[in-house]
Amino acid sequence: MINKCPHCGFEPLDGQMVCPRCGEEIKENIAGKLATIKENNLDNNDSVKWSDFKDVSIGSVMEESLNEATKEDDLADVNPILADYIKKHKDDYEEPETPKLGDVSEKSETTPAASLESEQPKSSPEIVAGEENGNSVDNDEKLSEETNPAKSQPIEPEITAVEEEPSNETKIAALNDQEIIDSSATKNESIENKETEEQEAIDDSVDSASISQTNTPADKVDDETTSDSESLVSNPAKTANSSKEERVSEIGNTTKAPRKKWPFVLLATAIILGGGGYGYYVHDQNVKAQARQEQQKIEAQETSIKEKLADFYTDTSHQFIKADKTNTQLEDLTKEVNELKKKANTAETKGQLTDLANEINSLQEKMTIVAAVNNLFESPVVNGSQVKTTVAIKGDDVNVDPLTTDDEFSKAINNVISDAKSQLNDLNAAKKAMAVIYADDKVKDSVSRQQYQTAQKAVAKLFDGAQKKTLTENLKKVDDTLTKKEAAAAKKQQEAQAAAEQQATEQAAKAQSEQQNNSLPAEASPNMHPNNNNDPIMATNPSAVADTSNPAWVWNAGIKEKVIQICIDRGYIVAGGYYLEPVTIENGEGYYNLFATNTKSSLLKGISEKALPYYIVTINCKTGYFRGNGNDHTIR
Repeated sequence: MINKCPHCGFEPLDGQMVCPRCGEEIKENIAGKLATIKENNLDNNDSVKWSDFKDVSIGSVMEESLNEATKEDDLADVNPILADYIKKHKDDYEEPETPKLGDVSEKSETTPAASLESEQPKSSPEIVAGEENGNSVDNDEKLSEETNPAKSQPIEPEITAVEEEPSNETKIAALNDQEIIDSSATKNESIENKETEEQEAIDDSVDSASISQTNTPADKVDDETTSDSESLVSNPAKTANSSKEERVSEIGNTTKAPRKKWPFVLLATAIILGGGGYGYYVHDQNVKAQARQEQQKIEAQETSIKEKLADFYTDTSHQFIKADKTNTQLEDLTKEVNELKKKANTAETKGQLTDLANEINSLQEKMTIVAAVNNLFESPVVNGSQVKTTVAIKGDDVNVDPLTTDDEFSKAINNVISDAKSQLNDLNAAKKAMAVIYADDKVKDSVSRQQYQTAQKAVAKLFDGAQKKTLTENLKKVDDTLTKKEAAAAKKQQEAQAAAEQQATEQAAKAQSEQQNNSLPAEASPNMHPNNNNDPIMATNPSAVADTSNPAWVWNAGIKEKVIQICIDRGYIVAGGYYLEPVTIENGEGYYNLFATNTKSSLLKGISEKALPYYIVTINCKTGYFRGNGNDHTIR
């Protein structure tokens, strides 16, 4: 069998004998069905069950039966009636020519049996009747009596055979002979009467054959014919004049066509099949009309389902689903499609319903994905074709896999999933920073302002939502604690600073008093004059300064470094923030003034940049003695 329609190309046919699309009969599948029936019913006389071919015409079945018989040469064995009917209706079939009675008479005059014909009347009713009834034995006996009186006594068994009721096949054969006699110009009344009686017998035979559909098998007829032949052979009286019998046989062969066993039985069967076929045709048309009506109902329901499915989408692009659609609605449509699948009787309709079922599955998958991604956020982010980008996540793990298709819906869903993952990373970072300063619903004792600021920046990156609100409230608790700690520390620092300032004031007053009451130490030059304006305590001697080669300007070893380090340690100056200027020479010893060039030292804190360079002390480069305008004769 074939699976593709040779007329319109529809597939699969699944062994159907009529294409469901174009309605053409599939000859190959009809022949295949007949071959299958034959293989399964070799023992049946007629294996064709017309219910198996309700969708195809009787002519197609008969034609394919003949084709199959031509291939395997065994249709006559399976269904002889159907085989003969089909054979007679083939375009290349030729009916055997039946000789006319006149032609027989002419031929009889030229045959060796002419002398025999002169001894008995031509077209004798007895001979004709004997031939029509198949009683060739009676003709042989008459011929034997005329040619050989000694053997004129009839043999009892043969008389009994002649008196037996002719079979249906014999009567049908007699009807063929009667057609030959009807063509004769010398037809007489006895022949007409005989024809009438035989026609009635034939009608009875046809009716009987129509009811029983050839109750008498072909092999039984053959057995009867064989038994008649054997009876003739076994009769010694019939074999006496074999030469005459052969001539009589030649005459018989020239006056009638070969007898067929079941042409009229086949005709009756064809009539019955034709009548049954018409009844089946009417029934088949009613069934097809009902099938068409049912198909129209299915198509109408199918169209309704398509419209309902189209209404699920926000637009004709069929990408996004309306927000008010539910899975319950899809389940109802799934039930409708499943019911239609049970009623569908064509592969095309089943395929269309399968497509609808696939579309429903696609909608269910999309609705499931939308519900999954919306569940990641505190409020839905996908609403129909609208996608929000400022909604905070709940904080759960992102357990939705990105989509692999390349369409607008997939791109939107993948962007939402990516946003959820990014928010989750930011939330985890904020929680980690908060864990350093806040844990177990309380602020940690070791918290610092810097840690607080780090956590504050991480929380500020989050979208407004429940998670951010909670973290912000905890941050406020940390800030309050830090503020209290910082206020206490500031107060303490202020108190310490006030005490230090007071102490410094007291020490300054004491030094001033000592300066006024005490004279300069012995190593001090009498030319040193401290003042309150912070001017150098020794006047500059230009002539001494001009004498740059004088060895009095050379520093003794280590004196310069020692004095500079003391001034740095005391906070007078900072490294690199000073310079030395020559002043005068006394007693072979040079004196230098030390000036600060910036206000970075603790002594100069609060001094304006405009006061630079700022005088610090005067130094003896040979002894290392130094002093300034301080209360202890130096500046500490």
